[in-house]
Amino acid sequence: MATENKIIRVLVADGVREARERLRDILADVENAELVGLARDGQEAAQMALQLRPDIMLVNENLSVLDGLRVCETVSLGAPEVRTVLIGDGEAHNSKLMRQALRCGARAILNEPLEPDEVVETILDLSALDDYRSTDEYQAVADATKAPKVVVVTGAKGGIGKSTIATNLAVGLAKQTGDRVVLVDLYTQYGDVASMMNIVPTRTIIDLIPMSSEIDI
Repeated sequence: MATENKIIRVLVADGVREARERLRDILADVENAELVGLARDGQEAAQMALQLRPDIMLVNENLSVLDGLRVCETVSLGAPEVRTVLIGDGEAHNSKLMRQALRCGARAILNEPLEPDEVVETILDLSALDDYRSTDEYQAVADATKAPKVVVVTGAKGGIGKSTIATNLAVGLAKQTGDRVVLVDLYTQYGDVASMMNIVPTRTIIDLIPMSSEIDI
């Protein structure tokens, strides 16, 4: 669920006044939801989205000037942080239209007649996506300081101390940073790293042979 006390800013775009009012009433029952605008056609909807930058945008498929798909596409290009929800006739939502909606940047599709509980659930679920930013999984991918780093120790010939340097460097990095360190010995003729670490490796370079077609230069 969305972060507690977080204000969810919602923009509604529908050419029918009764439909706009119905969505307004549904949003009134959503805790922390704030209606920031009501658009009557696609051009107005796209302009308001780019100007107001709501969190969620509910877009009817059958808008004038710009239809709902074009609105989703425009907003996706100009304000990708806005999560658009396409609303349309359930009978028309075949697989082709769903593919078009996804290609145009829609994050969800709702069928008419709208079910208030489904609208509320969709809004809360899309808003809760921001909570993922605080997870360890997201930080591990997005934080550049946590990205894996590769250090290569090489030399022109054997017997000049490459294995000694690589082994000591790996051990030192593990102790200093507290992070996990992978030590790979790519000397195919006389690999000495395992001996220096006094371990028996469970994997060797031989295990890469079945994957050779997947390995680039």
